[in-house]
Amino acid sequence: SLSRLDRHLESALSYERLLELASAQGNSDVAESAANEVYKAYQRRYRQTDQEFDRNLRDAASRRLIDMGIEGDVAFRQAQETFTEASNMARGDNPDPAGVTTAFEAALSDFEGVAEDAPSYERAIVYQARCLAGAGRLDDALERFDLLLARAEDENLTPKDPKARQRREQALAEGLYYKSDLLLQDDVQRPAEVLPLLDEYEAQAEKVETQFR
Repeated sequence: SLSRLDRHLESALSYERLLELASAQGNSDVAESAANEVYKAYQRRYRQTDQEFDRNLRDAASRRLIDMGIEGDVAFRQAQETFTEASNMARGDNPDPAGVTTAFEAALSDFEGVAEDAPSYERAIVYQARCLAGAGRLDDALERFDLLLARAEDENLTPKDPKARQRREQALAEGLYYKSDLLLQDDVQRPAEVLPLLDEYEAQAEKVETQFR
């Protein structure tokens, strides 16, 4: 994609065009996704340049999210950027373990700052667990995954509207997948617990896939 080539401005403008078309056609789901991608592209651009011009573009994209009523996910999107930086550092050549730990702890702090009433709060819990794992806190990571699974069992926290249910299903699919992956790592090695999780994961993944057919 354009963003992967660090062509963040071009990426943002492409999503701006998609946003215009989706808005003109009354496709709110696509418009919402495009607006989020515009914000993320300008945020990456600002991090790359640290220029006032790009900060103003990022802030304008943020204000548009507010106007569209989806500002609650801005903190989540920002935390995703921090997580991506930490992940890239961990995958780099000869990564510094202390630096990687610090980067994942910073991402963890960002995800813990996502408000409980934010649309992607439960996905933020998944990312918190992944940050903990990246920082080497494996037991804490497993407990955080379990926090998400416990929320899913609480009838009082059952999502009320279709979009919220879709976000719940996506968070569960991600949580089950990454918890299974963690249980198979050499430092954990609890394979007996993985099979039932994968069965649940397949069921959730099917629900998520059905949404996009």
